[in-house]
Amino acid sequence: MTSWTLDGGQSSTGADGKLPFILFGESGPEDARLYSTAATEFPGQIKAIFI
Repeated sequence: MTSWTLDGGQSSTGADGKLPFILFGESGPEDARLYSTAATEFPGQIKAIFI
């Protein structure tokens, strides 16, 4: 399992930007904010977010 951070997230999405992702998080406010930002920054790659 990989941790997602806004600082390192771009390197985790793949250089070509084509890898799809499903994100799983906890119900705390930090995961919701982080994953919302990731979905905005990587449109089309984030296929689902489960919190």
